[in-house]
Amino acid sequence: MNLIDRYIFAVQQYAPAAQQQSVADDLREHLENEVDALSDGQPTEHEIAGLLQRFGSPEQVAQRYAPRPQPVKPEQMPKYMLVLRYVIAVAFGLTLIKSYFSVIASESFHFSQFISQFIFRFIDLGLFGFAVVTLIFWAINTRPQPEDKWDPHSLPEAGRPWQRIRLSDIVSDIAEGIFILLLLWYNVWGPEVLSSYNATMMIAPGLADWRIALTALVAVAIAKQLWLLRKPYWTARLLSINLLMSAIYVVVFGYLASLSEFIIFGSETTLMLSPEWINQLIRGLMALVAVIYLVKMVRDGRRLRQLRQQQ
Repeated sequence: MNLIDRYIFAVQQYAPAAQQQSVADDLREHLENEVDALSDGQPTEHEIAGLLQRFGSPEQVAQRYAPRPQPVKPEQMPKYMLVLRYVIAVAFGLTLIKSYFSVIASESFHFSQFISQFIFRFIDLGLFGFAVVTLIFWAINTRPQPEDKWDPHSLPEAGRPWQRIRLSDIVSDIAEGIFILLLLWYNVWGPEVLSSYNATMMIAPGLADWRIALTALVAVAIAKQLWLLRKPYWTARLLSINLLMSAIYVVVFGYLASLSEFIIFGSETTLMLSPEWINQLIRGLMALVAVIYLVKMVRDGRRLRQLRQQQ
């Protein structure tokens, strides 16, 4: 019954917290009845795996117990919410960056004006993203969906809730990567923001030398997060990859935190904040990112050790 226990545990992780136990009890009773009908109650592991495949993936089964009245099919709802959160996070980050550069490029700062501009910009981008995502999923759901193939043997062992990667973690990591890319490639979209303030600035040579390498690293990290959508479970191999990438982040951002200058401002630029203060703030952010990934390294190292000890 180990395969069934793992299946029920996986379904519980997708179900609402208040319903997890009732879902598990009902599902176990249903599956036990199905198992009793297989091979006179003595089915092989292969037969049990086939039964679970026909029953549906854990994500789909959890949706049957807690359907959501959305203009998207229940089986598509987790992916829809993930993409929507991702788009909203990107809209928030882009709005924040634009507002930030508008502030540092202005000669005076009015808090009420800043808040109102930020809110209107964010609502504008957020609603646009919401409409686009909803229309895309509506178009997808009007067409027949292929059968969802999955392997019950790929389910993690029961008793380790942390092994399932939460959608919120994937979304936050993707949004974090997009935010870093926007900062690295300011010269692509930034001039339009600063032109109205007669302000100019460029990436310092020390940071420019690292920009291509950092872009490639962030792109790989985003691709990894997108791949995790197919199998949102931590394995020893994935944790090892995560450890390696976190170590690279610690080294790179630790080095960047030691640079004295990140942004060079034009001589005609008049700012409310001094260039030295802005560069110091960026240096602190780089150091903070390095510390965050160092903490992730410690966490993933403990999890990897736990997985290997139980194998």
